[in-house]
Amino acid sequence: MKFDNKFSRKLYWKSVREYVRFWMILIAFFAGVLLILPLNRDNGTTGFDLLRTNFALGGFKPYIKSYATLVVQANSQSAISDMPEEPAEIIETAAAGNHSRHVFTLKFVDRKGVADYVIDSLYFDLPKRLRATTPDDTDIVVVTRYYKDVVGKYTDGTSAYRRGARVYVADKHSGELIGSTIISGDAPPSVKSHGATGIGSRPDRGIVAYLVKLLEG
Repeated sequence: MKFDNKFSRKLYWKSVREYVRFWMILIAFFAGVLLILPLNRDNGTTGFDLLRTNFALGGFKPYIKSYATLVVQANSQSAISDMPEEPAEIIETAAAGNHSRHVFTLKFVDRKGVADYVIDSLYFDLPKRLRATTPDDTDIVVVTRYYKDVVGKYTDGTSAYRRGARVYVADKHSGELIGSTIISGDAPPSVKSHGATGIGSRPDRGIVAYLVKLLEG
């Protein structure tokens, strides 16, 4: 492109910079929205959760299947999806004080009727002292199965949902189920805007409190 004078050249490059800057801001905005908004409304998983788990816990991925199988076998069931509606009572392990209690967390995912397991971002809500840093460092495997129940209706006719989770805790060393429970999250908002989804938060705080009490007393 030819320019008549130096001023025109500066004006051209200024316009190019402003154009590029506009699109960078727009892309960054939508990327931020994708990171914040839940990708899965049933369990509240966000894009940020996926990035964080994949970046920090990628070394655990080859062990996901064996960890999930450990919990399934510990509960004497063929699949997490076949576990009973009411969980077993908490079982205190005799070996509780014999080794460290480093935890790794998985969650059950129903992929069109096929059971699958992925890393649960609940891991990052655990106290650092309880987090397993490597597969060799793992002592406890936790599998959560999130669900949502209809607990009411809004004036626009949409349903109000409350999230919950079935939690299964197995000792990696002994292969025994050391605890299981059902924990509910917060109630859905009492008022919402028309067309929005009325759903409560995940019960992460309750799950963490349950695990701390189970493992540390």
